[in-house]
Amino acid sequence: MGIYIRLAPTVKTSALDRAFARLHYCREVIRYFEEPKLFTPSKYQIWLRAPSTTLGGQLVMEREITNTHAAFQEVRIRFEKHFLPDELYSSIVVFHGDWSFNHTSFVGFVSCNHSPSWRQAYQDIETDLYGAGEIGDLTDVFLNRTFFKEEEFQNLVQSFVSHVDHASREQTMIATPIYFSIGAAEYGETTDLVVLHLGDWHELIRFFYKKLRRGKDHWVRDQVTPLDRNFYIRSITEPEIVERILSQAREETNLIEKVGNSVTYIGKDRNSFSTFFDKVKKDVFKPASKKLPNATYLKGIMKSGLEGEEIKTF
Repeated sequence: MGIYIRLAPTVKTSALDRAFARLHYCREVIRYFEEPKLFTPSKYQIWLRAPSTTLGGQLVMEREITNTHAAFQEVRIRFEKHFLPDELYSSIVVFHGDWSFNHTSFVGFVSCNHSPSWRQAYQDIETDLYGAGEIGDLTDVFLNRTFFKEEEFQNLVQSFVSHVDHASREQTMIATPIYFSIGAAEYGETTDLVVLHLGDWHELIRFFYKKLRRGKDHWVRDQVTPLDRNFYIRSITEPEIVERILSQAREETNLIEKVGNSVTYIGKDRNSFSTFFDKVKKDVFKPASKKLPNATYLKGIMKSGLEGEEIKTF
């Protein structure tokens, strides 16, 4: 797949304001790739429910693009003047265009997703291309050394997330996380990740916790699940040893960490994130949880209290 941006509101806003915020980030993504002529938008479409009639979508507007800024202004006016709230909630705006890498062209898009069901699968902003031959998606281009050397890709990642971070200033929604992913991005999933951008390393633990809870390990079910999520994550990130363990795990799994006002992780191998999670699970989550009381014991304590028995505490 490609690049996915998930937006989180910082204040309570209206549906229209959130739609405008998504359009803002969509415009900034296009601006980033448009200026070096990597992506040239040619037309935009506004859909309801899904961006295809075969998927049950309805096309309500289509325009050729001669000026990108004017195109975004047209969409804003359409949303503000002509859309009912339920239409706004189900809308998806797709900016179609051409990608160009090293004199090789691909058809692609940048999508601004307002529909909750579509955002759940493809986040708020999706950027990708339609594959051809060995290139299946935008991530394949970035990982293909014909188009990008390793250092060039890392520089692109850093400059892209910096551009999006800068675009977050004075916005009511902030961009976190940002994924470069082979498959459709899902919070907590590591299988297809190539790049993960977060607020700080504490957010990485929160990200991995999501995947941990999806697992079938009995110790997770019996010892981690009964604890409040925020308490568990906050407690596990306090010991200084955790940072040292993460640092060593990154080295062993070819994962690069770029730290500034936020943090970006770049996998040098396609399985870097998966093997990194496995090490964090083994060296952080499991040892931190092994002495926690299990669910059966906690239920027994509660029952003893209700029956008036003397309760032994830790």
